Amino acid sequence: MKFSVFTAVTPEYGIDEAVKIVKETGYDGIEWRVSAPAPEVKPDNYSYETRYWCYNRANMKWTVIRTGHVYGPGSRLGSLPKHGRDENLIEKIKSGQPLELVGGGHFLQHHNFAPDLAELMLSCIGNPNTYGQIFISGGPRAVEARTYYKIIADILGADLKIKEIPVDSYKNEHPEDLSFLCNRIYDLT
Repeated sequence: MKFSVFTAVTPEYGIDEAVKIVKETGYDGIEWRVSAPAPEVKPDNYSYETRYWCYNRANMKWTVIRTGHVYGPGSRLGSLPKHGRDENLIEKIKSGQPLELVGGGHFLQHHNFAPDLAELMLSCIGNPNTYGQIFISGGPRAVEARTYYKIIADILGADLKIKEIPVDSYKNEHPEDLSFLCNRIYDLT
């Protein structure tokens, strides 16, 4: 099986042309370049060596959207260990069971409502102003994780009880969760 051709070997071809040629020659995939689009007109100092990197027509048009915690219809609630995406979260809060929150739930987070995030993503499709850009998406303000859980408890008409899990001991026991054991906020200015 011929799996991949790096588009550096096909710099003169656009994406559609490269796919056709690669398929005709028996390859099953392409390793796409992700960089700034090639200029429409080659400069006078164009050279064989620079054609691969600077004037490659098979570059992907990319946009990155960095997001905070996504919530909305169909998703499980919860945004911090030990209750991230907890399928029993509502029952635990309703029954008065204390939530075990690392650091007492004092980590700050930005939340994104899924339909709002979807609207942002859809606005990037076919929009050349977004190509090669990185966007940060977050709710209007950062809130502590404990506030997030308190809002859920208030909606349920329940009292929120929190049992604090020390950060250091949890971090040592669960290194896979390190990315959650800090403030997860973005500068939205």
